Parts: sequence; structure tokens; C-alpha cells
Amino acid sequence: MQNGTVLVDILNKAAGDNKQGPFNKYESKYFGGLGYSITAMNGTQQNSTTGYYWLLFDEQSGGALPCGVSSYVPVNQSTTIFRYTTYSSHNDTVTGYCKTFPPQEQVPPPAITVTLEMDWNITSVGKPIPASYTTQVAKDTVLVDIVNKAANENKNGPYNRWTSTYYGGLGHFITSMNGTEQDPSTDTYWMIYDKATGKLTPLGVDSYKPQDDSTTIFRLVTGASHEEATPTATTSPTERDSSSSPGKFVGVGMVALCLLAVNEALLLL
Repeated sequence: MQNGTVLVDILNKAAGDNKQGPFNKYESKYFGGLGYSITAMNGTQQNSTTGYYWLLFDEQSGGALPCGVSSYVPVNQSTTIFRYTTYSSHNDTVTGYCKTFPPQEQVPPPAITVTLEMDWNITSVGKPIPASYTTQVAKDTVLVDIVNKAANENKNGPYNRWTSTYYGGLGHFITSMNGTEQDPSTDTYWMIYDKATGKLTPLGVDSYKPQDDSTTIFRLVTGASHEEATPTATTSPTERDSSSSPGKFVGVGMVALCLLAVNEALLLL
């Protein structure tokens, strides 16, 4: 891995390198201004009732990391442990360091203007549709980075605290937005549409690149609506999880990092 790579990118590489391994299909919640918080690994969910969460530790020093996966940078030959625990101290000394998050970056030319919208059945969900979000980003910015930008800019807005399951080789599969969860029992999922065409995007949030003056819609749909979905251009059907519908995937120098899935305290990144 390239020197200076943040932990979440190393975690995603581990998921992609071994789709049957313990780091694939981890679950997270994105907090604006902080980054991804790990809520489940290797099939084990955090539990607020018992006080067990996923917490990060530096094996060399034994200390809990002072920041989360979106900002922590492991150093060469270090080992980072994902531990399921009630321990909550974040004041220990560690071998790595924390990057500023979110990064302070200006949009390089040529910038494009993109819009995000949400859509659902108001009667079924029981809440109004939020206002659209329009911003400027660099050309070829992937959709997940635009959603995270919206969350970082408005921590009380509808794009903050979206949740997902990460699939190696595919990316984030959105499981909730604006507090509304998917419901597999009714075949209800979050799907992504291009407003101009009215069709599902061919790629998920980690791969899809909205064009200038485009509007992308995150829509909560049920049942037959999934029939319109098309497989991603970069993924064969055999790579998809059998429980998921097509189109729902919403997707370093030398650093030797051994990611150990052990036992949970919330990773606020």
C-alpha cells in the first residue's frame, strides 16, 4: 500500500482481495465531518444494549486509536486490531497518526455541477421528501464522494448518517438514508436513478460518476421496480451476493498492515 493510506482504504482492499474473508461485508454508518463508523464486522453487530462496539487498537503500543478509519494512517510494519469490546479510552499513544478529516480540498477545474435527490412513497414512509442538494465537484468524482460531501457540509441534513454494507470488489451497498431503512422482508431497497433518463444507474455509488448538470435520485423502491435494474459494468453476476438485487450496489511506500477482527466500540472517524 502507498505510504499515507488511511485505514478505511486498507480495509476495503482486504475485502476486495478476499471476498470470503472476515473483512468483506462489513457494515458502517457515515457521520458528516467524522467519516465511517464500523457497526459490524465478520457478521458481528455492535450492541448498544450491552455496550459492545467495534473499536480500533494499535497492536504495537496497545493503545486505542485517537481517530477512526477515515482518518487514521497506519505506519509501515504496524498492526491495527478491530476489537469488539466495551473499552472506550481514546487517549493512548499509537504508532500511526490522524489525517485532517474531511480533507480541505478545493475543486480543481474543470468543475461540474451535480444534484442529489431522494424519493419515496410519502404515505408508506411517513415523512416528506427532503430538498435536493446541488454542489460543484471535480469531473469524474464518484457518487459516494458526493454523498459524503453533502453529509460533511450539513450534519443535520438528509445525507448524514447513511448506512451501508461494503462488498469487496463492488463497494458500498446502501441500507438506509435519512433514517429510513431498507426492508428485505418486503423486497424494499434503496436504488439509484438518473433523473434525465428515468433509469437505474448501471453502477453503484463507488463507481458511478454523475455528469455535469445531472441529477441523481436515491429512491426507496419495492418489488417489481427492481426488474429495471441492470448489472454493473464491472461485475459479473457470480460476484454478486445471492441475497441482493441487481443495481442495489451503491459500489499503499510500504505499509504492512495486518487487520485483525477481534472483539466493538464505536469508530467515530
